[in-house]
Amino acid sequence: MQTPEMRQLVEQFLGKNAFAVRGILFDKNSDANWKVVWHQDISIAIKEKIETAGFDPWTQKADVPHLQPPAEILERMLTVRMHLDECHANNGPLKVLLGSHRHGKLGAQEIAQWRQHVTETICEVPRGGALLMKPLLLHASAPAATPEHRRVIHLDFAVQNLPNGLQWHDRCFLYPTEIDI
Repeated sequence: MQTPEMRQLVEQFLGKNAFAVRGILFDKNSDANWKVVWHQDISIAIKEKIETAGFDPWTQKADVPHLQPPAEILERMLTVRMHLDECHANNGPLKVLLGSHRHGKLGAQEIAQWRQHVTETICEVPRGGALLMKPLLLHASAPAATPEHRRVIHLDFAVQNLPNGLQWHDRCFLYPTEIDI
């Protein structure tokens, strides 16, 4: 995350104050070949639960508290999906509904309307490539038709602190000089 290339990529969209807040490794393969329904990424991981107006509902995932922040927080975030393997049409690529991220958090009826009126875009990405998206972008994926490794490092970036003492669970800086030792 501290490579000049990653900094340059993220700064184009979020500016120099960007920091990483979450990293996930996905490995779709013959033993783990799942479907993901149409959704937005609307939950963030935080260090501890502090009741804050507009930040709910709360959930727990792998012993880490999560919550749904207001759309304004999510609109100022960026996801970078780094592909360790080729992602082609047959191995369960991400599908997106372009423009949906500009309409805030969407309910089930709104998602259904988007699916009816917007043609999905299939995101094929070469090995070593990156796909950038906003968390509010509607996205899904099908199980792989020909399962093979499709490893993706999913990194979420933000630019602002959370209010009322809430803290990002895994805040990492893009600049080594910002780390407080």
